[in-house]
Amino acid sequence: MKIRALLAGAAALLVPALLASSTTAATPHAAVSDLAPLDIEITGIEPLVLVEGDTAVITARLENRSQDTLTEVSVLLTAQGWTANSRPTLVRWLDGDSYDPAIYLGSEGYDELAPGARITVRFEVPAEDFQFNTWGPRGIELTASAADTASDRERSFVLWWNEPTVESTSVSVVAPVAQTARELSSLSTERVDELLAADPVPGLTLITDSTLAGAFTSGAVLPEFNADPEGLLTAAPEEYTAAVEAAAATGRPVVTWLGAPSEELLATGADLGDVVLVPSSAVSLDSETTPNAVLRTEPTTLAMIDDELSQLLAGSTTVDETTYELNAVEQRQLLAALTAVIGRERPWAGGRSMIASLPSTWSTENTAVLSVLSDAPWVVPVSLDAALESEPSTASATLPTTAELPEGTSVEGVPEKIREMQDIIADLATLAPDVAKRTASASERLNQLVSRAYREDPDARERSFNEAQWLVDFYLTGIAVAGPSSINMISTESEFPVNVTNSLAHDVDVKVSLTPSDPRLQILDDVEATLPAGQTVRVMVPVAGVGWGDFDVSARVLTTSGRDLTAAFPIDVRLRANWEDTGLIAIVAVAVAALAFGIFRTVQRNRKMGRSEIIDAAAEELDEILEAERGETK
Repeated sequence: MKIRALLAGAAALLVPALLASSTTAATPHAAVSDLAPLDIEITGIEPLVLVEGDTAVITARLENRSQDTLTEVSVLLTAQGWTANSRPTLVRWLDGDSYDPAIYLGSEGYDELAPGARITVRFEVPAEDFQFNTWGPRGIELTASAADTASDRERSFVLWWNEPTVESTSVSVVAPVAQTARELSSLSTERVDELLAADPVPGLTLITDSTLAGAFTSGAVLPEFNADPEGLLTAAPEEYTAAVEAAAATGRPVVTWLGAPSEELLATGADLGDVVLVPSSAVSLDSETTPNAVLRTEPTTLAMIDDELSQLLAGSTTVDETTYELNAVEQRQLLAALTAVIGRERPWAGGRSMIASLPSTWSTENTAVLSVLSDAPWVVPVSLDAALESEPSTASATLPTTAELPEGTSVEGVPEKIREMQDIIADLATLAPDVAKRTASASERLNQLVSRAYREDPDARERSFNEAQWLVDFYLTGIAVAGPSSINMISTESEFPVNVTNSLAHDVDVKVSLTPSDPRLQILDDVEATLPAGQTVRVMVPVAGVGWGDFDVSARVLTTSGRDLTAAFPIDVRLRANWEDTGLIAIVAVAVAALAFGIFRTVQRNRKMGRSEIIDAAAEELDEILEAERGETK
């Protein structure tokens, strides 16, 4: 932990002056002041826990960051004179303005330090030199100074164990395994796969998005697609219940992890799974000491995540509203010190059971510090299941009645939009196997849009919706009715032609439907057809007409499941049903009339010219000739 002070290089060698100094100010790592000319950083404290007869080995890196040679350089090691019994007094040691060191442990001096030079400073201190009088943490301080320049100080802790009879504090660390908004957008599971494949760590319980768990059979699960609990419990409790029920199908405990809990959220009637985890900062306690993690067990187990421990596991700590970044050594020592103080708070009350969490973007590197839970004799690592089996806290613990939702939490209307878009995509998938393949991932990504990961980037949710909409529009605009614009129909039954264009790169199966504006045209059936890629096809729809009339027909192309692919295309129709029969009868009637009229005219003409008498005389003469021929024959 970095602490700066203006001290003269010569005065740095005077122990009483250093122990009494009060002109100090704590600053976070990586602050501007970290670029001061002289820098000291603790790089090692071994062993983690000192016992009688041990020697503490403390190493540090001393660096000249200036462009000038520093002279009369010294490093002083001092220690706190007492052991903290509470969490506030422990972390306040890290603030240089709060407590002064009281025990001189050693010093190293250097005539000069060249520009950019780095050297390792090493102290070996017998355990008895720390003047321990009880087990637990003891603060140490390294102060580096040089002539005419600002000094640099760093603070941490050593731990002492004199084998007292104490009950161990149980600590369970939970780690969410779910994709970030960026990983969801890119469909990347590389980081998640690495986390699930890592070797088990004592005390670490993975809480995995149930859709990612796969064959991973240990730990607990989050609701399906890491559904945002605050968002869905507020806007659509039934959707959250569905996500929890889907996760429960894995056979593992389902965890509702709330960042902004309230009694209002817990009372929505939604299924909250097997346990609800809440941050300690949201819990009002009537105790000044650390309670057990389990707050209550009815109607659902409610357990508290210790915020201070969780922040420490993420690599920082806060003292009086100032946040300090910790290096690996500082993080390890502070974790050991904090768990020791928790055990020292109420030695008469027995061991506590605690839960801490890793950050949402944790990696396997974050788990190295958890070795403290196995190495420190006053703490024992346990699984989440074991932590939840502990006795509920005797302290009165209450949640706020209502709570302001975290930024980016709102998912109002999102489930409805997801269902609507997925229904469209499911219908488009019936066009062809190629379409089904392309739309499957889009549908899956829509499911993920209720994820709490989108709190970090709410705009990414909208972008995912837009990408899905683009895909839908691509297929909807790829098929169109191309005509005709008008039709003349003269028979009672016929096939109505509809020209359909498929501009997509693959064949699709569709249905063509007609809707007349007049009941005199009856559609006998819709017609399913396969449209070759890049072609226009004439689809014939069977129809029946009754009577005469002029009206319009709307032609539409649908998926085989019945969803419209095109807007209604108007076609003008001139219906003249039975016109063929009527025309044929008229022609026959005209022909018969013409024949009768011709016969009539011929008869009349013959009468006028006396042609009937001539015909009769000719007939008699013919009869006589025939009779004569028959007589000769005889």
